[in-house]
Amino acid sequence: MKYKRFGAMIAAAMLLTACQQNPDSGIVVHKDMERVISEAENSDDSKANLAEIRETSSEHYETKIENQALHIEVSVNADVELPETDKLSVFRVQQHTFTDEGIAKYREVLLGDTELYDYAAAFQKTKRDLEHEIAVVRENYEARLAERQNPENDEVMREEYDSLMKLLEEQYNAAPDEAPMVRSEGRLKQNAEAFRNDPGNSILKWRNEMSPEGSTLHEISADKKTVFSVINDPVKGNMLTFFVSPTEGGAAYKSTYPVPDRLIVRSGRNVPENFIDHFQYDGSKTYVPVENDSCELSQEEAEQQAEDFMKKLGLPDFVLKEGGRYAELVMDANKTNTLYRTNYILRYVRDLGGVPLRQDSGTKYYQEDSGDYRKNIWPAELIEFHISDAGLLGFTYYAPLDMTETAVEDAALKPFSEVCGTFEKMLPVTQAREDNLGKKIKITKIILGYSRISERDSWDTGLVVPVWAFIGTSQLTDDNGSTLWDPESNYEQMQICINAIDGSVIDPTLGY
Repeated sequence: MKYKRFGAMIAAAMLLTACQQNPDSGIVVHKDMERVISEAENSDDSKANLAEIRETSSEHYETKIENQALHIEVSVNADVELPETDKLSVFRVQQHTFTDEGIAKYREVLLGDTELYDYAAAFQKTKRDLEHEIAVVRENYEARLAERQNPENDEVMREEYDSLMKLLEEQYNAAPDEAPMVRSEGRLKQNAEAFRNDPGNSILKWRNEMSPEGSTLHEISADKKTVFSVINDPVKGNMLTFFVSPTEGGAAYKSTYPVPDRLIVRSGRNVPENFIDHFQYDGSKTYVPVENDSCELSQEEAEQQAEDFMKKLGLPDFVLKEGGRYAELVMDANKTNTLYRTNYILRYVRDLGGVPLRQDSGTKYYQEDSGDYRKNIWPAELIEFHISDAGLLGFTYYAPLDMTETAVEDAALKPFSEVCGTFEKMLPVTQAREDNLGKKIKITKIILGYSRISERDSWDTGLVVPVWAFIGTSQLTDDNGSTLWDPESNYEQMQICINAIDGSVIDPTLGY
């Protein structure tokens, strides 16, 4: 599905909502960061502090909204969750960039004295790998020729084949007979420079194509089971990962970066209990546990291990967002993708004075007009642990933040009654679809918390501000109002997020 530009949707939807009063322009006009800070400092009669919000807000909110023009039905039956703190603030933030000096502590705590080798050298394509690829390309070309129905396309097919074979032959000539194990230098390298120094390395070529301005440190142990990776990527965000696989060269399956904002449990044929769906499920396969798999420790014990690691790493305060005991796929040496192991997956978010940075406003990304490809992404900050009886199996720090300044200590907030008015006006508009399908939405939870919003013209700087997140489920409907199958319908997620300072609706794709 093509992602919609929020501003265009608002403009189109307003033409269809004559039955509603148009919302104030401030709701739909994106504010710059300085104006948000100014609003947070403005404590006139139109604003309230957190204590006043607590006194005047209802503990429970119920209402129904129906917009026939936009085919939207909304039912709200939700508790209102307020933070147990005296005030909410506004912070300036930027995405943290990893340095060689900064990652030294991670290497010490996560790896100890484990000897590590250069991943790109160890897993580059060998002459044997490329011989196989060349044979497959030749076989496919000959099969296409034999099955062709229009000989006039022979010349086009031949040109495509010759071009691909030329590329593979160039790679073959530059490839080693065997992938060497080269001791890692233990430092980040610029992707473009690393590829210039070794243009025949297929992994370095891929990194350069994906992020030429980025830098990478990617290492693996001698048995090819332990991986340590650090990525600075101005396109997809920065990330540090430690992972121990039960198989040589293996890895846990994850969906594309950034990490999904929730852990999705999958049920199906031959699926183990609490199976995490990393979008690799195949009902025709029988999934089996890895050898000597064991995860009998309690979640409390797993959480204690995670907290101990964060203290050793010198990280700021983080709080558990979600987690439990799950089975997840791992890749075996034959790439048959049927092995799974059981471990605790624990996900932590930054704790700001007793209020978690939940990032309910969505993830900022830029999408090219040509399709669904997400060109730039600033993911939510998140720390994820994988822990079993064997100890720490995985640690990933996604999109770390630098908290550069407390811009406003005690922010002035919009009254809850005004926020509810914005919600009732704007939810149908933001949920309207271009394909004329409708939605039935159930709001089950309303949370006042922190989220990061982004600068309009700066990709990885912004503010952490108080937001109202309206969370629930949605179900697609057809022209007759009948519900349709929708894989998202069983999962609670943010339906609309409102800036608690200026009352504007935050666009989850733009990040502000």
